[in-house]
Amino acid sequence: FDTYEANKLLGHGEDLRDYKVAMQMLVALGHRRVRLLTNNPKKAEQLSELGIEVVEVIRTGVFLKDSNRNYLRAKAVHTHHRLGPIETLNSGTVQTATIPAAKTEKV
Repeated sequence: FDTYEANKLLGHGEDLRDYKVAMQMLVALGHRRVRLLTNNPKKAEQLSELGIEVVEVIRTGVFLKDSNRNYLRAKAVHTHHRLGPIETLNSGTVQTATIPAAKTEKV
């Protein structure tokens, strides 16, 4: 199971992260407007709902490896992370790749 599936099996929501503490820190530092580095659309939505003006969302780079392919797929499928072009290293050169859709398995 991926993290999201495991959370649901335990009776929780897929992603229970809460950005109230982030909002409180930003306010304490006098920042009510931010340029946010994230691929997670929920993070920007929550901060906006909490009164932080997100003036720009800047996607972070993503580097695809065999060891993180399923992790990145889960983020894209379950929480709609905007992964954009993904770089992968093949034969010493960086190439753009995409995360293929998860395979459907019969249980």
